[in-house]
Amino acid sequence: MLRELAGQIDRGLVYDRELPAVARAVDEVIAAFRRRPYRS
Repeated sequence: MLRELAGQIDRGLVYDRELPAVARAVDEVIAAFRRRPYRS
């Protein structure tokens, strides 16, 4: 999912004006990942 987004950004398929919102969304994903409890 995120690799596909990265590829779209690399190919210029995401407008520059959309990049700040994309970056905020990615920050939210990273924060959620860090909040996730580790399971063994």
